[in-house]
Amino acid sequence: MRRWLLPVLLVLLVLADTIYTFAQHFHVPMDGDMANIIWPGQYYQQVLDDPLGLAALLRKEVYAAPNRFFAHWFMTGYFKTVPL
Repeated sequence: MRRWLLPVLLVLLVLADTIYTFAQHFHVPMDGDMANIIWPGQYYQQVLDDPLGLAALLRKEVYAAPNRFFAHWFMTGYFKTVPL
C-alpha cells in the first residue's frame, strides 16, 4: 500500500515547484539575447550555420555559444511559428 506514496509525493513536489517558479517569473520581461537569437544577429547566425561547432575547433574561429545549436534552433523555430 505504501509503494505508491513515494512516486505521488515526488510528482506533487515537482508540480508545486513548477507552479511556484511560474508564479515567480510570470511578470518578468524576457530580455537579453532573445531578439538576437530569434532573428539571428551576426554572431548567432554562425551558430545556426555550424551546428557541430567545427569551425571553432578546426579553424579556431570565435563566435558566441558554439555548443548551443539546439537551444538556439528550437528557440528560433518556436518563436517564428507558434505566435502566428
